[in-house]
Amino acid sequence: MTEQQVEKKQSALREILNKVYGANSKEDALVIVTDYLNDPACVIRQTQRKSMLVFANRCGTLVSLQSYITNSFLYFEGNGIVKPGYKGRFR
Repeated sequence: MTEQQVEKKQSALREILNKVYGANSKEDALVIVTDYLNDPACVIRQTQRKSMLVFANRCGTLVSLQSYITNSFLYFEGNGIVKPGYKGRFR
């Protein structure tokens, strides 16, 4: 992945993060997330988009959805939290 693609991914998630935090309800925030991830212009890999949609739909409250999107943003920024003992790939 080129540096420009990584930058697009980061800036896109930053934009969606601000929109999700501005949403008035979980349903509104979920629409924002779903619309972004289903957009053909989305620079996130298809497999990651599917996974993000599954986990976003599992969030029960607006706060949990906001936390999930924040963690996803941090992951793409390279600041994600890895569980102790994790031996898989980081990216």
